[in-house]
Amino acid sequence: MARLRYHVGRCRSLTSVVATAVVLSGFLLLVVAAARHLRWRSTFTRQLRAQHLWPEGWAGVVAWTTIGAEVAVGVGGVLALSGDSSAASLVPLLVASVLLGAGFLGIQIYLLIRLPDAPCGCDPASDAAVGAGSLLKAGWPVVAGAVGLVALPTEGLDGLSLSAGVVAVIAALGIASLVDALPALIR
Repeated sequence: MARLRYHVGRCRSLTSVVATAVVLSGFLLLVVAAARHLRWRSTFTRQLRAQHLWPEGWAGVVAWTTIGAEVAVGVGGVLALSGDSSAASLVPLLVASVLLGAGFLGIQIYLLIRLPDAPCGCDPASDAAVGAGSLLKAGWPVVAGAVGLVALPTEGLDGLSLSAGVVAVIAALGIASLVDALPALIR
């Protein structure tokens, strides 16, 4: 019986590490997107104009709104997850991640179907059209938020041992880097 409890405890710990890494990667991806969109805001605004989704003159407003939402959810999530926050206090940020990602994914799907030559807008350094990589990247905040809503440890990052927390953070950085690179990798 003790052996069974040991294995159940290890599985629960591994699940907590994976869930924390996935959630943190979603927040990190939003921070990177915000930094990239802010750095190349004029290019990002031009890409939004080329999508022909927004009323005339609104591309700049959409660009700033997108950047603000990415900063609020991404930075807020990283800070809340790394602070002394419980999983319950992260629920609004996790729901915001799901909604923001769903919006990004919806735009990407619309562009793929209706305007397949329009730039995806996910990387101002590239005017590439929507593809499988940009769809996966746009949908990652949905995945990360959903995982957080169902599997994040009750105590958040504080519920993990130091070594498990370090593994979760390193894994999150790797996952976020990979997902961020998907549009270029899958072209």
